[in-house]
Amino acid sequence: MAGALVPRLARAYPRALALVDDAAATGEAGGVVTTWLGRSSPPPSAEWTRVQHTAWGAEGTTAQQAEARRLARDWGRFTRNFVVQGSAAEWALSWMAYTRSALANSRAHLAFFMHDELVVHAPQEEADLVRAVLAEAAVSASRLLFPGHGDLVPLDLVVTESYADLEEESSSSTSVIESSLAEGASGSSVNPASS
Repeated sequence: MAGALVPRLARAYPRALALVDDAAATGEAGGVVTTWLGRSSPPPSAEWTRVQHTAWGAEGTTAQQAEARRLARDWGRFTRNFVVQGSAAEWALSWMAYTRSALANSRAHLAFFMHDELVVHAPQEEADLVRAVLAEAAVSASRLLFPGHGDLVPLDLVVTESYADLEEESSSSTSVIESSLAEGASGSSVNPASS
């Protein structure tokens, strides 16, 4: 199923697919890749390098070469994922920084973040402010990291009184802005929607 989507993705996002394919090829060759903001992946282990040199040396066997190819593909998957996940983490960190800064003079505060979920606790009367801040912070993070692409990451904003209620309602991953400080608290959830 996933393999059938690759040609469509290549037509729709040729630069993005080239970036991840290049990252995989670099990893397979034992190279180091970087995220959008320049964090570098670790190099392969000394054992990985030893296996490659032994397999492709003058006395390398067919079995050793098969193992070396498998390890190279595995490392290439790691470097491809490193570029994607590391760059997504950089976007999320920028989003959180903009959110935190914009909420500095409110009673709302960042409570929790994991993967693509951001939970903000706020009094009910600040729920609309939190929603607006989250949306603008996402646009600001996108403009910072990907200039010229505007609203790059769509958000799914939800206001709820309890994170537990949100989890029951949502089957997809959701970045949560949960407002639940004092009496009459509510929450707001943000999801960088997957497309």
